[in-house]
Amino acid sequence: MINQYFVQKEEQGHIARRAFCICLDLYTPFTLVLFTISRISKQRKISGSGHELGKSLKIRNSSTITFVLSATMAALVTVSTYVVQIPVPATSGYINIGDIMVFTSALVFGPLVGGIAGGLGSSLADMLGGYWAFVPITFVVKGIEGLISGFLSNGRNVNRDALAVLAGGIVMISGYFLAETYLLGYGAAAFLEVPGNIIQVTVGGLVGIPASYAIRKLVHSFNIGRS
Repeated sequence: MINQYFVQKEEQGHIARRAFCICLDLYTPFTLVLFTISRISKQRKISGSGHELGKSLKIRNSSTITFVLSATMAALVTVSTYVVQIPVPATSGYINIGDIMVFTSALVFGPLVGGIAGGLGSSLADMLGGYWAFVPITFVVKGIEGLISGFLSNGRNVNRDALAVLAGGIVMISGYFLAETYLLGYGAAAFLEVPGNIIQVTVGGLVGIPASYAIRKLVHSFNIGRS
């Protein structure tokens, strides 16, 4: 009885430490990207003289912003995908909430950042979770999901956001279904994961679209375009 008590306390401590690390992982990238963007914005104001110089700085700063945003959003996709993993024994896969950040990345920052964040961030979560067979599949499927969603969204209209989420969701659901059926050889068992993936996309859209709307206001204050 005493041993069971200490085991339970140890498990609770492990959960608390994990939650703290997740919060830290979420806070650090946001802090980094906001700091970097603010520095770049100041540089743009200071270096406003000279057309050619301003043009070259704009190109360099644009590349820097895209790199920082892609890395940051990929990290957030990894954390959100890894923190909740509901196993699907029939396909050895899992359901997660990572689509929230995949859609947010794509709707706010465009197809390039959305594709990188979706593919790289999600496949890294597969590695951390031990789902090695899904890593290359996830990299392609989630990458295309983010790319398509970012391409269809114009960054202004909610209806376009909904269309982007719908298209990205279709890519994700059909992509995993085909991969599990033909590449991984699960056959008809792949159908068992479809309802979970539909719920995953639905949650991703219901949370991702409002989150994107809120984040856009902050992004526009820094004059950051979509990539």
